[in-house]
Amino acid sequence: MKARYKLILFSLLGILLIGLAAFFYVFNKPHRDVESEQGIQVSATKIFADYQKDEQAANKIYLDKALEVQGVISEVKTNQEGKPVVVLKSSDPFFGVVCTLKENKASVKSGEQVVVKGFCSGFSSDVVLRDCIIQY
Repeated sequence: MKARYKLILFSLLGILLIGLAAFFYVFNKPHRDVESEQGIQVSATKIFADYQKDEQAANKIYLDKALEVQGVISEVKTNQEGKPVVVLKSSDPFFGVVCTLKENKASVKSGEQVVVKGFCSGFSSDVVLRDCIIQY
């Protein structure tokens, strides 16, 4: 009976240690800087079409990777957090590639041809990029 309690106690202690190790790993990861990473070059219409065709296959190619997306700006706005957002045109008139910029340094306008470099966060009606910078 005593051995059984020891086994349960050691099991719980092991689970707690694994949980703490995972916690420290996740919250102490080094920050990835989009400027220093090599980006996958793709057009806004291509990445949007890839996600519309097969989201799981597109995630294997683009998700959490640095991308250099070339396209025409359809809209410039600000999100709920006050960060600037650039939307690139796609083949769909209602949806596109939504790029949240790191800083509000760029003065871009609708209709301009740009290259936006950022990390892909996936697809939810729009392709979503985060931590973006404008590269002309």
